[in-house]
Amino acid sequence: MDPKGDTIQPSSTPANTSNKRKREDDDNMTPISAPLQSPNTLLYMEPPVLSVLGLMQKFECFEREDDSIPDGDILHQPMDKAPPDSQKVAVRLSKALKGVTLCAGEADCEGIPVVITAANDATVGKMPEKDTIFEALRLKGSKCENGRLVTVEEMTVESKDYAKMTAFQFSEDEIQGEVDLDDFDASCADFMDSRGVNLKEQQKITKVLAEDLTDHFESTFGWPPDPRDTGGEFDFETCNPLCCAPILYGGRCPSDGTIVAVLGFRVWT
Repeated sequence: MDPKGDTIQPSSTPANTSNKRKREDDDNMTPISAPLQSPNTLLYMEPPVLSVLGLMQKFECFEREDDSIPDGDILHQPMDKAPPDSQKVAVRLSKALKGVTLCAGEADCEGIPVVITAANDATVGKMPEKDTIFEALRLKGSKCENGRLVTVEEMTVESKDYAKMTAFQFSEDEIQGEVDLDDFDASCADFMDSRGVNLKEQQKITKVLAEDLTDHFESTFGWPPDPRDTGGEFDFETCNPLCCAPILYGGRCPSDGTIVAVLGFRVWT
């Protein structure tokens, strides 16, 4: 709940993935008592028991390296504990995201508003550090489906300017190539048919990102380090990018430098 009394509605887990990547039961989503949270970097979301790792496990793509840590034991913080100004932005995002389907590559998902606070990464005018986002997502020590460890070196943080974008998930080249701005309504319908995404809904989300945040960015996981760069040999199994990974579209709250973002997922196969 934000300071004005608005409540952030819980968002669901990634939607409409293939049966191969869905888990038939949610045993691993059961919350365990004590959260494993660093006091220096915290991620706030609703509901707080819905861990990012737990969401990823819905795709059967991640597992813990240390079997002594039960799945789902990475408990994030409740949104009402986040800094007040960040809560306000998260509430606006939650309202804009309600019922909206996001493009997730070869699948689709629902976006989740998140806030990230980091003691050493709260400078307005500066892109978030990869280490901050990696720590906030609590993916350290996780393995992807082929058994290799997930590393911060795979993360990307790309600068964006949502104020100049029609829809935050698509480049202007993509929009201009498929959308006739002089006949926007008809073009939106065609875009919905071809991409499964409602551009008008994305515009509402983009507006919040553009108006309420600075230092806009998009962050996800790209290619892992190439062992050939350090004298090793290329191995196809361990050098492939993650087939399923979190992706964040966000920026900084201008009053305190906290990170506010839409958390989604992308699937590559």
